[in-house]
Amino acid sequence: MRSEQTMTDLILEVAQKDARIKAVLLNGSRANPSVKKDKYQDFDIVYVVDEIDSWIVDHCWIDVFGPRVMLQMPECMRNPENQGNFTYLMLFTDGNRIDLTLVPKANINRLFQDKLTVVLMDKENLFTSVSAPSDSDFHVQPPTLLEYSSCCNNFLWCCQNVAKGIARDQWPYAIGMFDGIVREELTQMLDWTVGVLTDFSVSSGKLGKYYRKYLPEDVYQMFVQTVDTKDPDHLWNAMFTAIACFQKAADLVGSQMEYPYPHQDHQNMKEYLIRFRNSLKTKGSQKSPENIESYLDSEKRIRQWPSKRNQKRKVCEYLSTKFDRKTMYTEAQVNAIISRWHTFNDYFVLRRELVDGGWLKRYRDGSAYWLNEDMLEKEIPSDEIHT
Repeated sequence: MRSEQTMTDLILEVAQKDARIKAVLLNGSRANPSVKKDKYQDFDIVYVVDEIDSWIVDHCWIDVFGPRVMLQMPECMRNPENQGNFTYLMLFTDGNRIDLTLVPKANINRLFQDKLTVVLMDKENLFTSVSAPSDSDFHVQPPTLLEYSSCCNNFLWCCQNVAKGIARDQWPYAIGMFDGIVREELTQMLDWTVGVLTDFSVSSGKLGKYYRKYLPEDVYQMFVQTVDTKDPDHLWNAMFTAIACFQKAADLVGSQMEYPYPHQDHQNMKEYLIRFRNSLKTKGSQKSPENIESYLDSEKRIRQWPSKRNQKRKVCEYLSTKFDRKTMYTEAQVNAIISRWHTFNDYFVLRRELVDGGWLKRYRDGSAYWLNEDMLEKEIPSDEIHT
């Protein structure tokens, strides 16, 4: 992969040699002083030019930037922006990407609609009073009470639509409703969570790409678990995890903003969804091992740790079903899963029991955990001595 300096030199060399190019601007993440640089960042470049027509008569001029994997020209596709500019999105075989926009001088008043701009070249002194780049235009903004309450209401309300989609075997609808609406409201609440934790001084990034940096680890891990929606059982689990994640985030935001969370609506909807799911008796859903129902609450969470060894093993067997056979987990992810499936706030004890009992394996340094498939086939002796 060509280095940042090599790419920058090439972009400026092309501009320097062509009199039609009057200025070169850098936008996006590479212009953002708050973002850690890496090799995957695009080069978001603007060439300020006299006019557009002479450039787009023959697009071969962009070959100077190197061999490409693929090219996209949004103005030649459906629904063009029609703002008088022209953009080339170029992915190169070495992994670099340039998003190059040609902007006529007549349109330069539109160039500084946000503060993430660095002037790399200015042949005619068109930009003499450009402020230092800042991502302040993208910082999370505090919600109004109406925005907060609307987000809470719509999140809870639309969960029932996911349930109906599952019941009707309308999988595209169920997934679309969950990912398109329920998750959208969840990410909005998580954005505000980032805001209240940072005094609304940062951006959460496009599609929450900075969540891991700013969210509490347990909230982030709960959010990650909501992406596993490969079948109805996993979608149900993802939705209940999303509900728990949403409440935790909304309580944090509400307490900071002094906005009331609709706890009664939350409880009503959660109980409704539990009854709904139980009524379906979804084929292939995992059943609890025999004789541990007394240790589970209405949501099938472990509410009490047994005193008898045989029952402890049965509870561990049940808890092990919450882990995927083919997934390697970090310790934080294991803690998050255990926290989701018990109520007495002692994930350390349960994690230790899963490891000591052989249900989970781990590296000696604790850097990774995985399900011990050998244990899945074992039967717990019914006549085992109780201690």
